[in-house]
Amino acid sequence: MNQTRRPVGEVLRWIVDVLAESRVPYQLVGGVAAQVYGATREIVDIDFYIPGAGFATILPEVQEYLVFGPGHYHDENWDLVYMQLLRWYWQIELAAAETARFYDRAGEVWVDANIDFRAAEMCDLHGVTVAVMPKHQLVDYKRRLGREVDLVDIEQINRGWPEG
Repeated sequence: MNQTRRPVGEVLRWIVDVLAESRVPYQLVGGVAAQVYGATREIVDIDFYIPGAGFATILPEVQEYLVFGPGHYHDENWDLVYMQLLRWYWQIELAAAETARFYDRAGEVWVDANIDFRAAEMCDLHGVTVAVMPKHQLVDYKRRLGREVDLVDIEQINRGWPEG
């Protein structure tokens, strides 16, 4: 299949439509979510949390783009079940919210992601209305992860959307 990298708004619209049509709640997180709040760094991938039961629901719609999973993944930052898709050269990662954990570098402890889909903020991003992790939670999440990319996002968010 001949694919070209399309604008992020197109792939975002596609996956949000799949989730909405399948009635799977979601929350956009990561670097794309950080853009909603003022981050400007280049987007590497598109990250979502969904309920674990949502994998089976959306699989028929996304099967041809499936690269990994759904399956367990564990490294120095993450301990989660997720699926990875590749559409129009965009990597899309959907993780099961209930069991997702990340490593808090400052506290040197594994922490539950604690995703509350009802708390998501509905925002317009690249022409798509999307449910986004609340700013305060995203900043805390990225601060605790403490990777260089997260610290860049926090700095850019705080520059664009000062606290208080």
